[in-house]
Amino acid sequence: MGNAGFVGLATITKRRGRVIAVAAGVPIVALALAIVLLLTLGGGSNKTPRGASIPAQDVVGSIGVNVHLSYLNTTYARFPAIAARLKALGIHNIRDGACPGCVEENQRLAQLGRQGFGIDLIMGDPRGTTGKLPQIIGQANQLAPFITSLEGPNEWDNQGDPQWAKHLSDYQQQLYKAVKDSDKLRAKPVVGPSFVNPTSFQKVAPQIEKSFDVANMHSYPPNGSAPASNIEGELARAAAAAPRKPAYATETGYRTGGRPQPGNKPVSPHLAATYLTTLVLEYYRAGVPRTYLYELADERHDPKNKNPQQHFGLLNADLKPKPAYTALRNLVSILSTGGPATGQMQDPAGTLTALDGAPIHTLTMQRGDGSQVMALWLTSPDRKVHTVELTLDQSQPVQIYRPTLARRPQANLPTSTDDRIKLGREPVLVVIPPGA
Repeated sequence: MGNAGFVGLATITKRRGRVIAVAAGVPIVALALAIVLLLTLGGGSNKTPRGASIPAQDVVGSIGVNVHLSYLNTTYARFPAIAARLKALGIHNIRDGACPGCVEENQRLAQLGRQGFGIDLIMGDPRGTTGKLPQIIGQANQLAPFITSLEGPNEWDNQGDPQWAKHLSDYQQQLYKAVKDSDKLRAKPVVGPSFVNPTSFQKVAPQIEKSFDVANMHSYPPNGSAPASNIEGELARAAAAAPRKPAYATETGYRTGGRPQPGNKPVSPHLAATYLTTLVLEYYRAGVPRTYLYELADERHDPKNKNPQQHFGLLNADLKPKPAYTALRNLVSILSTGGPATGQMQDPAGTLTALDGAPIHTLTMQRGDGSQVMALWLTSPDRKVHTVELTLDQSQPVQIYRPTLARRPQANLPTSTDDRIKLGREPVLVVIPPGA
């Protein structure tokens, strides 16, 4: 991308002084269903909608990351360091594949489970690559206290099986029955299979519609575009094939290296940080209850920068953090201040309007310390810096955070009721203390 290295800074122009967060307007794929969904959710606005805030910890709880703990010939062999990085990140969910014969992986998953991580476990495939279904159910039973969901085969439409649709449908039905027949597992949601081809879900949905509780998306933004570029279209496609069922994004993210491929280009590490922090907010706002970023660490060094698969990590292959890891850790830390929110959620304490009509999204959250956090981002970021006006219901000081830069406030606005914020590519968090 030509603009990959640019990260717009949100600076403050002081007026009479005060803050809040904001609205809609998404560029989406040209699908009729996507258009219908966009109109349903509300699009095209540059002004904050009113409505109760949500607990900030719900957003934190929606974030997960993919790991490969059985890949003992990769970076994941350094498990103590991997576990330490996971804990420091502050999230609570991981996704990995079942492997009944992988003793070390199972020990690692159980250890992370005891440390408070919930596991989305991919439950094998029609070929029995990592074990037969009864063995995989046995592994899941052992890990049951830590499992949050059980997932169908991973991207089976891209594994060279000429009869993939039939084999996948048969396996998913068997999997669902086996889970619901297990005393330890039946209460866990079953996530449907994931796909590479966007049309594959519709080919098997009629056969498996009763064999999953949650639809599955691998919703990588195309060509390193902004998170809002395709999420509504992905949700519309899932809703068409699985009406009235929620959808998880079990894989999504950006890569920071490797050769460009059709529909898949790398972005700079700094743009990945900007877009990934935006992505988890955008997805939660769009109604995705769980988003698993791909992946925690680059699996191997790629000194010639040729292999795209080796550059999706939040960590480099030496486990040093990329900017995206640091930005995500900052976001989680800011949202987690004060712990879980209790009591009634408050309405947003003001409004924010993009003065030049730029399409913006916001999410209003409430922390355990009683503060409101208004997250604000552009849906179609460009090289421009846009001015948004913040108007508060009553005069009060606020703090401005930019998680891509730091965990500490980047600006402190004194008591006032009006301010202007300069908004670039990166998301901005406006923190309003209790009493607003």
